[in-house]
Amino acid sequence: SLLPAATAPHSAEDRFLVAPVGTTTPQPESELQPMNQTDADINFEVAVPVHIKTKPKRELQFYVAPSASYRVLYVDTKLNIGYVRLDRVSVVSHEGATGWEAGFALLSPVSNRLRFKSGIQANYTRYRVKASQSGPEITTVTLTSFTRIQRLTTLRNSEGALPRNLENKTLQFSVPVGIEYRLLGNNKLSFNLAAALQPTYTLSATGYLVTTDYRNYIKAPDLLRQFNVNSGLESFVRFKTGSVDIQAGPQLRYQLFSNSKGKYPIQEHLIDYGFKVGIIKTLK
Repeated sequence: SLLPAATAPHSAEDRFLVAPVGTTTPQPESELQPMNQTDADINFEVAVPVHIKTKPKRELQFYVAPSASYRVLYVDTKLNIGYVRLDRVSVVSHEGATGWEAGFALLSPVSNRLRFKSGIQANYTRYRVKASQSGPEITTVTLTSFTRIQRLTTLRNSEGALPRNLENKTLQFSVPVGIEYRLLGNNKLSFNLAAALQPTYTLSATGYLVTTDYRNYIKAPDLLRQFNVNSGLESFVRFKTGSVDIQAGPQLRYQLFSNSKGKYPIQEHLIDYGFKVGIIKTLK
């Protein structure tokens, strides 16, 4: 016999019938609770702040520095016993003259404040010595090796009828290696300190040296040292303008070893006071 219609099993097609218009399909109670819905379910966007920390980049620097050059003298008094009482400041007189410095440097960041610096640099230094012209005479120079050399000269270290200003000039090439530290400020405006050692090679030099008795000057470039080491100290203000940074500030350059070779008893150290201006470009 046929089963009643109310108890007839549903066919596969009956399970996919669409509910009549105006009726609501029941949903599980858990899906209707807001606490169980995700941000995507309720179309709610959350703005999460993201802080991107930029890594410092390497920089290329070009700089020039007009300077004034002087010399500092040290004397081995053990070998100049007869002249120890002489005041070197009054006996040997000189005056500064203008020179210049120019170079390139690569700045590599160690941190946001500290940079390592290396590059190439040229220096032209000169100062004037007050002397006088005289007739030719033989002068003796006593060296630290207890030997003596004799030179012919026409220059006296005294005021005479024919005053003459001698120019001691050098042209040097060096490879500065040092650091820069940002003491105050930020990437837009800052105050910085820098220090460097500069292995130096002297390409040319005039070589006027005072004799060990302080009475004459001799021209002796053969007694000068070709390799030397200079030290550099500087402070500067750095500020951003357009696509480059500008820096400007004073600097001091001092020659660590004597300008003359070790066997010459009177040690001459060059010192330069300059004002450095640089342009800095960030590398990509």
